[in-house]
Amino acid sequence: MRPEPDPTSLPTILSPPYRADRFRQSRSNDPMIAAEKWDAHMPEPLEGLRVVEFAIAIQGPLVGGFLADMGADVVKVEPPGGDPNRWHTGVNWTAPPETPGAQFLSVSHGKRSIALDVHTTIGREVLMRLVDRADVFVSNFREDSLERMGLGY
Repeated sequence: MRPEPDPTSLPTILSPPYRADRFRQSRSNDPMIAAEKWDAHMPEPLEGLRVVEFAIAIQGPLVGGFLADMGADVVKVEPPGGDPNRWHTGVNWTAPPETPGAQFLSVSHGKRSIALDVHTTIGREVLMRLVDRADVFVSNFREDSLERMGLGY
């Protein structure tokens, strides 16, 4: 049976957050533990900001991803079948077919999603309610496309 290593001999970087609770009293002046306490309550720069993302391709969703990375609450509006980018998997994709592609995952992390058909009255009403409660509306559709969908300025 292998003996358990002495916790004080572990590299400091391994202790928070996994082992810090067990040894907090014996190492209370450890700078890594002090940094962990400070980081646990530090708000993110955009915390509390509500964003509705109605965008396709890469550039619009990437903006939403950056905002989510900085703490914003981002709601991604997708068409009923899902964002087309979700199913773009590349040439040598070996994962199961229901697995989203890497491109989608890289720009859609940290977001909540809702599928809406904005070409219907109900879909537009739901989107407008989301926008009414949001601080930011992100879209990479041209203005005339938004007008045709009944979502112009």
